Amino acid sequence: MAKRTEVITDADRYIHEDLSDAAYYFRNIVRERAAIGDTKSLAMEMMACLVFIAFTLEARLNTIGFELLQKEWPERSSFEEKLTLVCSLLDIELQKGKQPFQTIFKLNRFRNTLAHGKPEFVRNDVELHEVEPPASDYF
Repeated sequence: MAKRTEVITDADRYIHEDLSDAAYYFRNIVRERAAIGDTKSLAMEMMACLVFIAFTLEARLNTIGFELLQKEWPERSSFEEKLTLVCSLLDIELQKGKQPFQTIFKLNRFRNTLAHGKPEFVRNDVELHEVEPPASDYF
């Protein structure tokens, strides 16, 4: 009769690593296709890359925050609130209008626009004026 062995494993899983890998994958696709001039649906791959970068940033922020505060980490707070808290805890000056924070906030707004898609109505009023054709058109 075969001997039965039971194996129990514990693991800590950090999703930001998988998200970062996905962002890197799409980055490489974008670079390769752009290099050979293949621009068909390139914007979609760029969008996927940016979304995965935004997901990676928030997942890393959550990982750092959880490491710093454990169960006190405010998981349901906004991205900006969490970033402000982590910067405060690590004594980092958060300057929204300067790099890298300016890009981080733009990326988060882009992610939110896609994640919480709402209709957008754009109206442009254009005034048209009749223009006399140049005299050369008559000859």
